[in-house]
Amino acid sequence: MNATVSDMSKAEYSILRHTDDQYRQIIFNAQVYANTGAGTYEKAVDMATKDFLKAGINSIQYKNGSRHTIEEYSRMALQTAMKRAYLQGEGEKRKEFGIPTVILKKRTCACPKCLPFVGKVFIDDVWSGGEAYINGENKNKSLNARAYDGVLTGKSPITGIEYPLLSQAISLGLYHPNCRDTHSTYYEGISTPPEDSTYTVEELDEIAETYKAEQQQSYCENQADRYHRLSKYNLDSDNKRMYGARATAWDNKAKQYKKSVSQSNNDKNLVETVENRQKDDIMESELGKFKKRLQADTGMSKEYYAVVKERFSHSSDVSKKAFNKFVPNDSVIDSNYTGTPHYDPFAKKVSMHYGADFCDPRGQGDTFFHEHGHMIDDLAGNLSGNPDFYNSLQKEKSEFVANLIKTNGMKIDEAYRYIESQLSDVRQHSAVSDIFNGLSAGRIKGCGYHDDDYWTTKRVAQEAFAHMFEAQSDKIRYAEMQKYFPKSLKLFEDMLGGAIK
Repeated sequence: MNATVSDMSKAEYSILRHTDDQYRQIIFNAQVYANTGAGTYEKAVDMATKDFLKAGINSIQYKNGSRHTIEEYSRMALQTAMKRAYLQGEGEKRKEFGIPTVILKKRTCACPKCLPFVGKVFIDDVWSGGEAYINGENKNKSLNARAYDGVLTGKSPITGIEYPLLSQAISLGLYHPNCRDTHSTYYEGISTPPEDSTYTVEELDEIAETYKAEQQQSYCENQADRYHRLSKYNLDSDNKRMYGARATAWDNKAKQYKKSVSQSNNDKNLVETVENRQKDDIMESELGKFKKRLQADTGMSKEYYAVVKERFSHSSDVSKKAFNKFVPNDSVIDSNYTGTPHYDPFAKKVSMHYGADFCDPRGQGDTFFHEHGHMIDDLAGNLSGNPDFYNSLQKEKSEFVANLIKTNGMKIDEAYRYIESQLSDVRQHSAVSDIFNGLSAGRIKGCGYHDDDYWTTKRVAQEAFAHMFEAQSDKIRYAEMQKYFPKSLKLFEDMLGGAIK
């Protein structure tokens, strides 16, 4: 509201000043034209009208010489104010969740100014409460960060990963006047990774061509409007015909460019639609089944629903099918359970807390997929009971430890302490840390582990199975499984694939 009122007040003064200047200049020129006998009265009036209508009522002129009519300026001011309100509203909700990370959405016709930022993750220090860091050190928000020497960045409070600041991107041209780009919340480890959200060289070429055609179309439409006004308000019949013909010509050019832009977008959409259908019709149906299952759960908030759905959409095909085949609609018997989350093999139900899982530092939705991994293991016929699975896990753990001992001349306890030091990031390592803990009978304690008396051969295999299932929908944790237990992970996926046939 402040932006709209302030901007329009400035526009009002600009309109009055500029209109006065235009009036005096145009009338003076027309008067000289008539007084010297160069043309008739009607011609002089047409001359003045032509100058007025050709320019319209220009209210704003920027330093670069760009001028905008009242209509254009009002539309821009209101659009900018509405976008600010929208982004501020979303930012307030992110503050509540403690998630300042955002990603600029990829769209078909991004403008050149915003292209460098599309697909990148930022710390939103403008609307979502993100904080600035100088050389890794947190600086007081009230201080001007530019006064410091060093690199200005933002840091995720969840993972500690450094990202650029949104304020810097805005200062470099993002969210310029009439900008149609926007950002959305980036859930680390769950949302589409940035490398999958950037443009290919072919897409950049298409965007450049489309943008050029859109600019040409806009220019032609403005020229057509200009000559339509001249034709309508001229008194001389010859002038009316001349300007009418020019208006028609510009209209035809605008239609050609509009058709070109429309055809380009339709072709792109058609190709994407066909590719998606050919890629995996089953994938879409599996996601549809999963969404219906979640919608039937009255204890699930909209925010948690969005997180779990998004994570499922990035799961492997085999895990999607396994979930929909073995997990019933009422799989969670208590979604506000304050104790340790668990799957009850006797009741065939999961007890967990949705709110706690939404804020889980290991990854949003991690508990949901872990406990349902236990359920799938059980209902699919105790898949983790395959002795080859446990033997494979134990073999890979032993080989990893033996390699440390051989390469670095360590004793076994030293190798165990080294592994613990490498498994310190809860978001990244808690799953593999728990598996190492079980395989070593509690002797390896990284960032994730159970009590020593919890472990048996059966439970080690069961926990590894559940951890590998949760990793199917988490790129970060899946990479760690591939790093430490690649053969066992492949055996897990083979067992899961066999269960859904």
